[in-house]
Amino acid sequence: MTHDLRIMALAGNIKEFGLADIFQIVSLQQKTGVLTVESSQGKVTVPLEKGLIVGADASFRPIEERLEQSLLQSNRLSKFQLKRATENQKKTHQPLWTALAEVGDLDSGTLQHALSQQIHETIYQLLRWTEGDYKFEPGKVEYDQNLVSPVNTEFLVMEGFRITDEWSEFEKEIPSLQVLIRRTQGNVSPEDLADVENTIYRILESEKTIQDVADISQLGEFDTCQTIYELMKKGWVEKVPGKKGKKTKIRRVAFDFKALFAKVAMFVVGIAAIAGVVVGVRMLPKNFALIHRPNLDGLAAISPLATRSRLQNIAYYATIQFFDTGARSASLEELVSNGAIPDSELLRDAWGRPITLTSGSDALLLRSLGADGEPDTDDDITLNMSL
Repeated sequence: MTHDLRIMALAGNIKEFGLADIFQIVSLQQKTGVLTVESSQGKVTVPLEKGLIVGADASFRPIEERLEQSLLQSNRLSKFQLKRATENQKKTHQPLWTALAEVGDLDSGTLQHALSQQIHETIYQLLRWTEGDYKFEPGKVEYDQNLVSPVNTEFLVMEGFRITDEWSEFEKEIPSLQVLIRRTQGNVSPEDLADVENTIYRILESEKTIQDVADISQLGEFDTCQTIYELMKKGWVEKVPGKKGKKTKIRRVAFDFKALFAKVAMFVVGIAAIAGVVVGVRMLPKNFALIHRPNLDGLAAISPLATRSRLQNIAYYATIQFFDTGARSASLEELVSNGAIPDSELLRDAWGRPITLTSGSDALLLRSLGADGEPDTDDDITLNMSL
């Protein structure tokens, strides 16, 4: 059964179709345009060129403000230099980073690193969202090609999942970037510290917020927090008692390892499910465009792809369980009850119907009844797995 992706609507809610899947589709189809995501936490815009991320801005962390603060805190930029750049920006209406480059007070390498870091941080925070509406609008995007290197979307999403999982280890100790920290009273020799730990420790000659440390060190928010957490465990750094920073919570969503692995697995195997369709998409007319308003035709195009990705994900977990125990599970419910599948939602297809598993002598058959819900019709989606 074929689906006409020329009328596919790339808009909806991330509860129904996750951001990883959206990024995956745009990346595989090498689309150019802007992805916008809005929720109670704010609004994020992500321009992409040929499926690669070339920027990211958020209402809760405007990229120009964050870039400005980071460069000032790290002493890579003086207030005088910033003033000169902003005056130039008012005349040219260019982004701050382009104005800074034209003024010439910063070398391009420093600007590229700082700008790339802010783009990454915004995407990492976006990937932790569990609710919100998205919309992809195809069209030409403009960015400073001398300062912005397009980022591989699939890599950035995978890295975001890894960071999300590792955050859960230390976010109880570091619930906010505004936590005040300082050195403890004990003497620490530089030889006792790893290079990155020594960098953080030297910055803490006086108490500072974690956000300040991240900006000064230019290590990034995640690596800064991870290093501070390790220094806390060793007893060389501590939170300042009796003082509280601003109540600006880090937007983190903790995932246990299996839940993270489920997301990563679904993201990876979904590439195989969509790749064949993408070949056909590239044969479409040059005036191909996505419709931005949700419609049933769009959902009909996406749902089989999402379902096949889910079947492949279940197959992956069943295989792992087989190698661990040497026995095949008789049902999907058994895979959930023994912990092999971390989320029972995986047991339903994109239309909300139960996925079935039939166990044979040397294979398992996974099946979705497709859009019509009727068995043995053309839109059934099946996956045979030999064990």
